[in-house]
Amino acid sequence: MGSGALRGGSRLGGLCLACSARELGANEVIVTIMMNFLALILATYFITGPWASGATPVTKSIVEAGYLPILLPGTRLHANLLVALAATALIAVMLNRSVLGYRGSGPSGSNPRAAAPSPASASTASS
Repeated sequence: MGSGALRGGSRLGGLCLACSARELGANEVIVTIMMNFLALILATYFITGPWASGATPVTKSIVEAGYLPILLPGTRLHANLLVALAATALIAVMLNRSVLGYRGSGPSGSNPRAAAPSPASASTASS
């Protein structure tokens, strides 16, 4: 029943999107973002309202041994900052210095006007 409701709801959302784009000339991206917000509100209403089970879902606390060490005592600055900086540097190197970053940096599709400012041409971006 749940998967059928999900399929039906997604079809109804697609129908609303198509009708608003065709009849009203609305931008599909904007309408999709607004519909995602409405779906979130509707799901929250049902989860906390009519379909609420009465139980409050709570995750277990992280044990003290699972915390990274604090870098500056008396502050909340801990070693997660170093992990974030290392991940940022790794992604920057990957995007700017590797073939993977070069292939993924261009536009997807075959619009020559959109591909012009890209390091990849329209023919290589769509392949």
